[in-house]
Amino acid sequence: MLQERIEYLERELDERTTASAFARCYGVVTAVLAVLMVVPVTEPKRELVIWSVPSGSSSIATWMTLILLFLVPLLFLLACATIRPGRSPWLGWWIAGFSTIDFVFSLILLNQDGLSTAPAGYVLVALLFLTVVLACTHAVQRIRVRNTPPS
Repeated sequence: MLQERIEYLERELDERTTASAFARCYGVVTAVLAVLMVVPVTEPKRELVIWSVPSGSSSIATWMTLILLFLVPLLFLLACATIRPGRSPWLGWWIAGFSTIDFVFSLILLNQDGLSTAPAGYVLVALLFLTVVLACTHAVQRIRVRNTPPS
């Protein structure tokens, strides 16, 4: 009986330690993405900031609108995951989905004619890719823990 209780407490400690590590990672990603929303992602000739979509019906405005439409919910999900990652793998899958969509849209935007990418643009693309990897790792880890029977 005592041995079972000790194993249960060890498992809970491992889960909380892992959840805390994911929460810290999500917190860093959230902070960097929030900063990247107000930093120009293209060079000075034609500075574009993700948060301020240019007016008009150009393809650049369309891609920036699409990025923003998926970036705001992503930031909300990341903030929730920073506070409490939870025990369900679904949060990880949702974050991975929104990050993948934003990653693709960001690549398309930064490859538009007449735009030269600033360092912040490269950081945005790299960070979105790392967010996909982090969220998928989180989801798979939660599935593994869920499917592992107690010792």
